[in-house]
Amino acid sequence: MNQDPQAAQVTPPHTLRPWSLPQAQSPALVELQRRLAAGESATELVAEFLAGGTPVLEDAEEAGQVLVTFAWQGQAPHGVLLQSNRLNDILDPGDTLMAQLPGTDLHVLTLSLPEDWIGGYQFLVLPEALRTPKLHTGADRPYLARLRAGLCGDPHARETAQAKRGTVAQAVGRGPAATTFRLDQGERPGAELRVESSSVSSVANGIELTLHRWSHPEAPEDGPTCLFLDGEVWQRQYPILPALLAEMESGHLPPMHVLLLESGGPRQRQLDYLGTPEQIRQFLLTISAAGGVGEKSPLIICGQSLGGLFAMRATTFHPDLVAAGIAQSPSLWWPIGGQFREHRGQWFRERAAAVKAAREGKGQAPTPLVLHNGLLEWDLADDVRHAAALLEIEGTLIEHRQFSAGHEVLWWQQALPEALVATTTHLHL
Repeated sequence: MNQDPQAAQVTPPHTLRPWSLPQAQSPALVELQRRLAAGESATELVAEFLAGGTPVLEDAEEAGQVLVTFAWQGQAPHGVLLQSNRLNDILDPGDTLMAQLPGTDLHVLTLSLPEDWIGGYQFLVLPEALRTPKLHTGADRPYLARLRAGLCGDPHARETAQAKRGTVAQAVGRGPAATTFRLDQGERPGAELRVESSSVSSVANGIELTLHRWSHPEAPEDGPTCLFLDGEVWQRQYPILPALLAEMESGHLPPMHVLLLESGGPRQRQLDYLGTPEQIRQFLLTISAAGGVGEKSPLIICGQSLGGLFAMRATTFHPDLVAAGIAQSPSLWWPIGGQFREHRGQWFRERAAAVKAAREGKGQAPTPLVLHNGLLEWDLADDVRHAAALLEIEGTLIEHRQFSAGHEVLWWQQALPEALVATTTHLHL
């Protein structure tokens, strides 16, 4: 079956960050500079500043905000950039250039952020001088690749997490009101749950994808089934099964079946998650057959980014197969074809057409959705808010939550178990 030609348009739209970087002044750094000017040792002052770990948090004058100071120590003739999802702007890399404190080798950047902010970050020690940005020509990927040769972690970070790509550790920053919940840390009752694995053939190109299945001992054959896309994340990086078991044992979730479908990598997930309506249907039927989904089992799809868009399109096109969806940071910008990107946001047109057909008695009404987005996701947050308003009018919005974060798994994993509880409650399962 031929791939939808629009599926090739999978690069997120690169637009300038529409809000100014929220730079602020750190009282601790002001005091450090005062003491430095008074003749105290730069080495001792910098060590004292970094002793509690980074980023350094301070109270902000504005309620609900916290001052977050990122700090990197070392020699950097061309400077150091902060790299944090949706804080830095790839069209203007120098916007997060850190300032070197005079008389020291400490490079710092202080931002005023929501007190529940959470985000991963790295530093980029510039291997060459920054160029003047060209704001309307798109991202210069060869140039950015050269800069990324200087990517490094934060040796003073209090907390780290596995980076999405590469081997450089990702530091984690969080405000004082941010949750510390992580699926990959702490005791995980049931961590040795028995998981069965099989394979699923991609409808797009026949590639074999790994499918993991786990069932609660009390889950009936036609009990609810939850399908997690990008299953390698939820099986290994942030193991979701122990958390779901705890919710079932506490009575917040019904006994259910869980499927975790591995993506096969970035290119493969583009092919599988952006298919035509018929491809999506065949993919769902193939997964259900391989995963032993009961004929009357309510199927809930959980996805992030392109996977979130897949969940939204599946509930729109195939309500007979999908009972509900959970879409975190869904890629509602897709596709971005047309000279002026006039084809952007296809899901809105697809959903409107499906609802119209259902009202005319020509099809089944689309099924409900959970929508989540990060407040810092300037390239898709408005789209998600608009989608939530549309679903609310339809009567198919389970919940819409926004998080003080960018486009990353640190908050997705935090919110996912609660989103599934909200979904099964809505469906009266």
